[in-house]
Amino acid sequence: MEVVPVQHQDQAKIVIEPALSILWYGSECWRMTESDLNKLSSFHTKNLRRILQIFWPETISNQHLLTYCNQDSMSTIIMQRQWRWIGHLMRRESGNISRTALHWTPEENEGDPEHLGSNC
Repeated sequence: MEVVPVQHQDQAKIVIEPALSILWYGSECWRMTESDLNKLSSFHTKNLRRILQIFWPETISNQHLLTYCNQDSMSTIIMQRQWRWIGHLMRRESGNISRTALHWTPEENEGDPEHLGSNC
């Protein structure tokens, strides 16, 4: 049986996909801040560089790295997952609790210790 060499792009996809699927679990519901997105993006690109064995002083921009590995940016991936989830919820029945959660807004003073009274 002949061993076929794996290209770097395929190797990156094989190694990184299982880790990313675990990382993205539940990302449809995340309230994403710029800081969170930066941390996720740096984790993603750092691991791609490790897989491709690109170390300092050898440099490559994040955009070139993602293009080379045929990967989307972390912000694009999470946005796609969120829109897909919203589309799924919109197709549910109007009385469904998960659909109600889309329109929920917190009440004023909710969680405020003064609002809870003397029981705290």
